[in-house]
Amino acid sequence: METYEITFEEKTPLYYSSQEIFSEETEEDLDTSFDELSELEIFEFNEKNYINAQNALEQEVVEYSSDENEEEFGTYEDQEVPPPPVEDANEPVYRLNPAMYTNFSPCILIDYLDNKLQTCGQTKNVRNLCQLVGVWQIDENAVSEYQSKGIPLGVCMSHFNYDQKNHNAFIKQLRNPEQSEISRRRCLLCSKNFHFFSRGIGCKDHLWKMWGKYIQIPCVGLYTCNAVHECQGISQRIFDDVSTILYICYNCYESYGGHLNRRPGSGKRKTTCEQHKLHKEDTSKSLKLLAQWLTYVADTETEEKKEIILASMLVPALKFLYTPSETPLKYEYYNSKDNTLYLNLDEFNNTNNIDDSIKFLIEILPKLPSYFFLKLLLNINRITDITQPKLDWTDDKWKEIGEKLGNEVWNSRKIVTDKKSEIQLPISLNAYYESFPNFLRGFFDGLIGEIFKKKLINLNKKRKQREKPLKQLDVEHITKCVTFFASLIISMAFPYLGVWFTQVMASMSRKSRLFFSFRQLLSTLHISGHTDSNERRIEKQRMDKVNPTERLIKGPNIWNLVVIDNIDFKEKSFTYGNIFDTTRKSSHTTLRMAFQMRMPIPLEERVDDKKNITSPTGLFGMNDLMKDTWDKFDDIIDNLLNFQTSSEGQLLYNTDFDMAAIHQKILENVDHGCLADAPNIVILETGGIPNSDEGIFQSTEMYKQDFNLGPDDYLDVVADEAIFRRLIKQRKIWPKLLPILGQWHTSKDMCGVLIVFFSSYGIFDLAKVSGVKFLDKLDKIVDYRSTVRVLELIWCAVTISIRIYMKKTNLNKYNIMDSNSGANNILRIWYLYYKWASIFKAHRVGIRVGNYKLQKNALSCFAGLFTSAGKSNYSSSVTQYLGMLAQYPKLEEKLECVSSVKIDNDENERVTTSHLTKPLKPSELRILLLEYLNDPCRSIGQRAVDIRKMAMWKLVNELLSAFEHSDNYNRYQNPLWSTTTSDHITADSIRRLENCFPDGILRIEEIFLQDVISIQKKNSISDQQMPTNLILQIVIIDKDGPLIKKPRQSHHKTKPKEKSLLEPLVTCSEYPNDEQIEQVRELLGNEWDKDRIYQYISHHRRNKNNKH
Repeated sequence: METYEITFEEKTPLYYSSQEIFSEETEEDLDTSFDELSELEIFEFNEKNYINAQNALEQEVVEYSSDENEEEFGTYEDQEVPPPPVEDANEPVYRLNPAMYTNFSPCILIDYLDNKLQTCGQTKNVRNLCQLVGVWQIDENAVSEYQSKGIPLGVCMSHFNYDQKNHNAFIKQLRNPEQSEISRRRCLLCSKNFHFFSRGIGCKDHLWKMWGKYIQIPCVGLYTCNAVHECQGISQRIFDDVSTILYICYNCYESYGGHLNRRPGSGKRKTTCEQHKLHKEDTSKSLKLLAQWLTYVADTETEEKKEIILASMLVPALKFLYTPSETPLKYEYYNSKDNTLYLNLDEFNNTNNIDDSIKFLIEILPKLPSYFFLKLLLNINRITDITQPKLDWTDDKWKEIGEKLGNEVWNSRKIVTDKKSEIQLPISLNAYYESFPNFLRGFFDGLIGEIFKKKLINLNKKRKQREKPLKQLDVEHITKCVTFFASLIISMAFPYLGVWFTQVMASMSRKSRLFFSFRQLLSTLHISGHTDSNERRIEKQRMDKVNPTERLIKGPNIWNLVVIDNIDFKEKSFTYGNIFDTTRKSSHTTLRMAFQMRMPIPLEERVDDKKNITSPTGLFGMNDLMKDTWDKFDDIIDNLLNFQTSSEGQLLYNTDFDMAAIHQKILENVDHGCLADAPNIVILETGGIPNSDEGIFQSTEMYKQDFNLGPDDYLDVVADEAIFRRLIKQRKIWPKLLPILGQWHTSKDMCGVLIVFFSSYGIFDLAKVSGVKFLDKLDKIVDYRSTVRVLELIWCAVTISIRIYMKKTNLNKYNIMDSNSGANNILRIWYLYYKWASIFKAHRVGIRVGNYKLQKNALSCFAGLFTSAGKSNYSSSVTQYLGMLAQYPKLEEKLECVSSVKIDNDENERVTTSHLTKPLKPSELRILLLEYLNDPCRSIGQRAVDIRKMAMWKLVNELLSAFEHSDNYNRYQNPLWSTTTSDHITADSIRRLENCFPDGILRIEEIFLQDVISIQKKNSISDQQMPTNLILQIVIIDKDGPLIKKPRQSHHKTKPKEKSLLEPLVTCSEYPNDEQIEQVRELLGNEWDKDRIYQYISHHRRNKNNKH
């Protein structure tokens, strides 16, 4: 099999370079080139006459094309589609071999099949493509495919006969099959490249000269369509050969008013456009096109040219619109050649050669040009926007369109309901697509489709430059995006319809096994900014290139503060096996970080700097700094309340502030620390397994190599409580290892201590009033920030209410717990919360502002509460940490300079590919999710802030009311304590709660003597035997004895006789007083006391009211 020969046309290129345009060719040079063309001996008639005519024609074409090609480049610069590079102007020509007779490709001609322009593809009775006579547009992909495989191109017998029948017989003799070629040419109208078949240059029977250009339209568009016709001075048929022609593709020809002939089929006559009246509206279209051109002139041309055009256009217009009765209108004559005006035709004739200049006068055409000619003329003159005008709509216009679309959607209920089954459970993507209203699909089809088309143009331009195969428009991808947006709109308008897509997305987002598919779906629909593969690729590249030790800085006074933390990797799904066996399918590793800070103090540390501590005196319990801080908090709140007394003697106070204002005032009145500059943060290589001592030891040993530590160098390590305990063990091997207990983890456990203490005294009731949605998450401290916000809101409300009540009653805060103070049990309970939560608040503020002394003293004061709440591990770790600070003054000096590290985020930081692996910022996450959840305790929006302010003052009023009522009312009747049992609002219970603080201090001092300085033996009762939940049982710690557990009371079932005695108290209209209750108690047995009677009455009266 022979291969095709690929040659380049070198004789008359379509586009010339700048040097060719301005070169001066002699007649001899031109004659020489044209003599070479004549040697082909194409025609079998008088060769001499043919050469003379050809030379004259070619001379005219060369001179014309040199000027025109320069204009063509300028024309395409203004087109929306960028023109091909200059080097692609002379596209390759595929020379075809007519000697091939077998093994042809399927028919590659493009024609109308099933009312659609597509490749024929016929495989039976295929002949050599060289036997065609006319010009045809062929499939570009098919040419490339079969050409690369060496398969000769073919044409089916049907198209061959159709081509032969529509061309004159003598045309076949003018050009040989050896001249058959396939050329890649740029369309004159759309500037896109297409493949055309021709026998020689153009068709001898259907080549036209229009508006001074030689234009070849595929012959199938000229058989029966009169869009191209003879028009004097505008168009004429060319039978001679030319060297340069311009092509028009199928689509552009039809969009400009032409029609491709459609084969009628076997046994049917050929019909023309006139028979079908396809050009009936051409005159109206031409007038409208002319009107658009006038609008274009009015918007773009100079005033002088506008006047000339208007004057010339008014001549025929006035003849139709106005006929003068007496004096006829006078006309002037304009010569566009020399830009002069003449009052009459005689004056023009006397000053000009009529034969030479009459053609510049405006005359009436004897034959109208077709709509195709006028539109082509505008394109040649680079005026294309008027035929496709841009939408010049204001913002209000777009809003109006949106409102109309919204109304259409709302009124489409019946259309959607009729296709409810397809929308709820489609059988395919196309069926789901077809189920939506046509106007909605059409809108998004046009919007999304146009975007994808523009992107495809730019993409293929790049791929062509890189010599890669071109992409095709992915219609299915557009359909997916259209169905997504349509699903959202329909689901939003009719939420109870159960749209399939939105239902599936809701299910996928909850199933961990489908997370990968869910993310892939988001990427397909362009919801997510990048794909998983791109994220993994970037992450892998960064991991391979990183060498973290290179980022470590070295120098004098550099404090290397290292951090160790645990990272857990759990299996996403448990498809097989025991789903509860999560431990076996989890992996752990140790995160190792380094914070390097240049300190303002010397860091040299010696062994003799260590202090010998023999007593816990002054290390634990209330201290002067905490008392001052507590008083400072009270002063801040008093200043915000701004107490005043009215003329009637009523106490007035300000309520226009919230807990954010309190927090801001506290920050302004607290000393800030952190004297060092911003740290250099380095994430180092991961360490060993964190759930074993050996793994933690391995992680700390790796720091010796990272920092080149010597035997006398200290290492300060920050860790959470679990790792801190393991580091304490390692100090026996490495004494110069100084663990530091992480304070944020400690603050989180402080939250748990407060919740444990006051869970039996109504903290959940107060949380409900403050607007908490999920009490179970508050109990478990699932979200630290949300839990802190709730506890601080309660603290603010409790503090404000206590300060107001104290101002009203002239009560001293240090006397509230006295029996003769007049304070009820509710006030005493929440006075303890007010006191202990103030310690927690001071500790947290100390972390936030970097105030080491405030952190340390708050932790020392709060330490005893860990033991009373059953936090045995934290009790031991806090004791070890505070003892270590007392023993190592140099460590304490460093912490005074830098007790907290703040990592600033640059708000102007650009988002690049290196940030794809960064986690989502908490602020972004809250804005994205929490505002939609409408949870005021977690959200940070202005609406949530206002809700929290209202909730705080509502809680203040409820607490003030509770402080003023009697204990019996609060125990049994106050709806504020709906979930709090009455046996906890008693003097004995409050006494036990109050003793938790001093008893806890005693216990923490024992731990210090036993574990830190080891001068006392441990108690026989281990730490693990201490209670872990004060909700279930209260532990009484006696100073002189062992732990005593309060025995549970046995359950007593109420007898019928007892019910009859209690019934009048339950059914009476008013709540019984103490005297009535005492009378009934005397009639009941010893098992009944006053508190039990109150509880029985309150319970049954509440049930009675609920029934009504």
